[in-house]
Amino acid sequence: VILYQLQREYPEDELSTASVTVRTVVRGVLVIRVASRAVCFLAAWLYLLLIIDFGVDQVWWWREEPGTPLGILGPMAWLLDAERSHLFANEKSIIFCMNLISVISQQRLVEVLARREVLLRLIGAERVMASTICLLLKGVAVACTPSKSANPIAEFLLRVAPPPACCVAIVTLRDHALPLGIAVVVAPRVTAMLGSSSCMLVGLLCGAYAAHAVLFVWYSHRGDLDSAALRLAMLVPGGVSSQAKGLLRGVLAGAHRRAVQMMAMGILQRAFRWLTQR
Repeated sequence: VILYQLQREYPEDELSTASVTVRTVVRGVLVIRVASRAVCFLAAWLYLLLIIDFGVDQVWWWREEPGTPLGILGPMAWLLDAERSHLFANEKSIIFCMNLISVISQQRLVEVLARREVLLRLIGAERVMASTICLLLKGVAVACTPSKSANPIAEFLLRVAPPPACCVAIVTLRDHALPLGIAVVVAPRVTAMLGSSSCMLVGLLCGAYAAHAVLFVWYSHRGDLDSAALRLAMLVPGGVSSQAKGLLRGVLAGAHRRAVQMMAMGILQRAFRWLTQR
């Protein structure tokens, strides 16, 4: 997940222009990913050999030599603190299997989602995303119930859209969720180890970092904070591309134009009826 976020922020063609710290972090995460894959592969291979060794030992029950055919069952039974006759019924072996499956599944899920995102961007899914956002924001209540306003979509967006400060806070917390979670866990131990002056200095640095993060999000999305629809689009996980925002602005502008046209037609119809009744 960390590598996926770094690759989104710094693509391969822009990585050469990034700072030395960023390049070092990306390379370190790549090395950690390769090492974790090697460890998972080794664990899966050992577990496969363990199953084969256990199966051969159970089938070859008349074998009188000590140990097992592959010699893996004894060390693994000692490592998992289980009896050799009930190795797979041990609680630690089940936890080990579940952890192994969980790690492989999470890694596979991240890779599949990354591929699907690239595919959706290649086929121009911004149009589908913009249309989906419009339909989602319109809501069933707006489509089914009568409204006194000439533009029910705009009225609905103004009613449900959070204020700009709330949107900025949500986006900031979402973008910095990883360091925030680490800080929440590490902060009590760090404050217990440091003195009052050191804690004050650390607090000032953390406050400066938080202010920088909030102001960066505020100025990055300053053009979107004035529109209720674009504020809601900010909260979409994964972000919305500039093309999708342009399509969303076009749809909203078309809705405003249709509302004005309907209002003008209503005024003309009332004037025509008034003139014909006279």
